Amino acid sequence: MKRKLLTLAILLTLSSCNQGRIDNQPFDKEVVQQEMKNLIISYGEAVEMMDVERTIAHFSDDSEFYVYSDGRHFTYDQIKESVRNEFFKGLKKVELKWDTMNIRTMGPKGAVCFAILNQTLLDSAENVVNVRVEATFAGVKKDNTWKIAYVHSRHELMRNN
Repeated sequence: MKRKLLTLAILLTLSSCNQGRIDNQPFDKEVVQQEMKNLIISYGEAVEMMDVERTIAHFSDDSEFYVYSDGRHFTYDQIKESVRNEFFKGLKKVELKWDTMNIRTMGPKGAVCFAILNQTLLDSAENVVNVRVEATFAGVKKDNTWKIAYVHSRHELMRNN
């Protein structure tokens, strides 16, 4: 199953890079990795600030955008709606702590990030919920801007000690 998901992420990334073809131009792998890391960190910062529009702005707004999270599929329009109406509902604070972030380049305009993070949520009743998140992000560079084109994630509720 993991292999199928990785293959799907790679195919989505490659199909998004310059309309389905890979440029044969040389590129600096470290620059692409840093740009992808910056995208994911910026996305995390937007989530922590609970900034709805900034969070949405990290997503590629085209028909190839795809999110599969905990058994649910989202298109771009559906994830926009979810972020606007559900993502931060009833929360006072969101805190992310990145445990693992492994980035693989797919070319000058594509990269995949495998991440594990711990998410702490504080709701309006002062209840704390800790969640372990395992996520794969595929990023694409269009018009000199990196966007998230694909996400596959799994959330696991952690017991508070």
